[in-house]
Amino acid sequence: VAALTPEIAAALDRDVIGTARETDHGFWLTEPGRIGRAVVRKGRPVGYYYARAGTIGPAAWAATSSPFGESPDA
Repeated sequence: VAALTPEIAAALDRDVIGTARETDHGFWLTEPGRIGRAVVRKGRPVGYYYARAGTIGPAAWAATSSPFGESPDA
């Protein structure tokens, strides 16, 4: 897990949902009390999540990653 940057979030969103959402991430990354984290696997970002006041979200994971181990097509 590493600090989330706008560039990492935008690249993952382009892969996951087809749009970068730069404006959304700019807001979430500067919102007081909210933290953004990149999930890194083998040195590569594969997902992200935001956390604030005991809640998590939004979050996204790349299709070829799995938090439970290797994906079937990896």
